[in-house]
Amino acid sequence: MSIGANTILDLNTNNLDLYVGGNFSINTGGTYTPSQNAARYTVFNGAGTQSFDASGTINGNLRNLSLINSSDLTLYGNNNTLLGTLTINSGCTLRDNGRTITVQGNIVNSGTHFKPVSGAGSIVLTGTNAQVISGDGHGIFNNLTLNKTGGSVTTSADFTITGELRLANTAARLNIGSNNLYLTADADIFDNTTGTGKNFSNTRMILTNGLSSDNGITKEYNSTNAFIFPFGMLVGGTYYYMPASIQFSSAPTTYGTVTTRPVNGRHPLATGTNNALTCYWKTRSNGFTGIPASSVRHHYYYDAAGSNFFVQGTEANYIPGVYLNGATWTYLNNTALVNDATNEISYNTASDADGEFTAGELTAFGAIPTLYSSSTPGNWNDPNSWSSTAVGAPGGDG
Repeated sequence: MSIGANTILDLNTNNLDLYVGGNFSINTGGTYTPSQNAARYTVFNGAGTQSFDASGTINGNLRNLSLINSSDLTLYGNNNTLLGTLTINSGCTLRDNGRTITVQGNIVNSGTHFKPVSGAGSIVLTGTNAQVISGDGHGIFNNLTLNKTGGSVTTSADFTITGELRLANTAARLNIGSNNLYLTADADIFDNTTGTGKNFSNTRMILTNGLSSDNGITKEYNSTNAFIFPFGMLVGGTYYYMPASIQFSSAPTTYGTVTTRPVNGRHPLATGTNNALTCYWKTRSNGFTGIPASSVRHHYYYDAAGSNFFVQGTEANYIPGVYLNGATWTYLNNTALVNDATNEISYNTASDADGEFTAGELTAFGAIPTLYSSSTPGNWNDPNSWSSTAVGAPGGDG
């Protein structure tokens, strides 16, 4: 379908959707007026390659744009602004071709957003409204930018970034809650619409729920460069920026992924009382082989703004500790590895990226009591009825 010069396609007057099974061109001098009803869509529903050339005028901007069936849509012409929802269904691909798609409403992405190797294409969330990124948990974005002066952006599903995630302007928290944000090897996170800055803060960060069960941020590694996980959490009405920096200082035989998240609460296996941080970081890796001994550098910040909100006991006596499963803590008995001024924990001799990291006084890292369970009926005073290996089912059934 093609709208020529001095031609108008008006769907607003009669409040109509537009379904396009092939290509759609708005030529220079032509005008497309989509319905401005919030329930109306411009829909690309082809079974393969399609194109959308917006060289002409879109009167009033697009309301909602949707890719369904197996549409593989490439954009041409001018940049596009959506007042409503952008939907990329499973099996569909949106190729921005270096164009910017500005979205003032929500995004439903169960498909793939793709940009060319060269070019500054991006999906940009703007405005002052509360916006939601949803989908089936398999949605992929290339470049995604938050450029909001107010409101919020919340995710209700896992999603992947293959390019740049940019947290810009004054409303720059991306709230992933308990969901996972997956960053491929080429993906990175920056603090503005341009440049490579990483000056994050409690107003410019990835927001999690602060729970051990959160799925956190996952990063694919492919080099010995450190990666900053710019996350934080909301505690008692205050936002805390709690970043992690993890580096493989010597190349492993095989690279893999690292997933980490901050947890609000004293580590449940810390020993003693009032002698450790009331937060920790749960970090897991997958796929690495041949990691050189003592080559993994962990840095965690318990409120990078410098408050002592999470401190209990004598901070000057803090040392870094990590729980790796089993009955003991591993710790570095060196108070210089916890910087009281910057709230930085340095665990700089790890041999992998796994563990639950925190800081505290030496007494916080004592022996962990062994827990026993039993599913054997009869005399509980019989030592043979107990096991240090978990047995039974919820409710005590064997």
